[in-house]
Amino acid sequence: MMKKIAKPLFIILVLSMLLFACTPGVDQSQTEEILRTIADQVVKLTIQADEVEMLKQALTACPDACPTCEAPPTTTPCPETTPCPVCATEVPTPTPTATSTVQARTASISGRLIYPSEYIPPQRVVAYEVKTGYYYWVRTALGNSSYTISNLPAGTYKVVSYAQIEGVTGLMAGYTPYAACNFTCAENHTLIEFELKEGEHKTGIDPIDWYAPPGVGWPDEPQG
Repeated sequence: MMKKIAKPLFIILVLSMLLFACTPGVDQSQTEEILRTIADQVVKLTIQADEVEMLKQALTACPDACPTCEAPPTTTPCPETTPCPVCATEVPTPTPTATSTVQARTASISGRLIYPSEYIPPQRVVAYEVKTGYYYWVRTALGNSSYTISNLPAGTYKVVSYAQIEGVTGLMAGYTPYAACNFTCAENHTLIEFELKEGEHKTGIDPIDWYAPPGVGWPDEPQG
């Protein structure tokens, strides 16, 4: 656009020179000053027109470095050292991973309770799941001769019963081979480990062996 303006000005400059040269009574020095001023303006406009043309070419040649995002408009050439604007990216949603299903607690056990005395004290019967370390229990009242522990998950268990006598601790009976044979076989005070399937109910789990010697290695009564 500036070049189109510069050409008419150049024509005006030539016509002005002829006009002032032919006008009588005009001082020659004034004429020359006016012509120099017009010439300077034409030169400046020509230079500005060239600069604008170069800028337009630079903008046209500026590569689109980020085709996936829209860069803000600019009126200056795209410099090579300017980093490309960061495109907004969608944060990926993590794929949910499979979680272990809580094991159904549908099994149960039951058995007899005794005590080597004329009465049966309250007891706390504890079933230990030997693979996980979890334990489950039930408390019985004075004189109860049986127990049932329900809502057990499938697993491998051993059972110990703890006498609940005020002022007395450490009295315990276990479900052992000696208890399983109702004291009619050789003494074996090893706690029996038995499998319990989901939904299964096992009877005859009798923790009645009160005769294990000290240091047999049975678990102490849990505090929780």
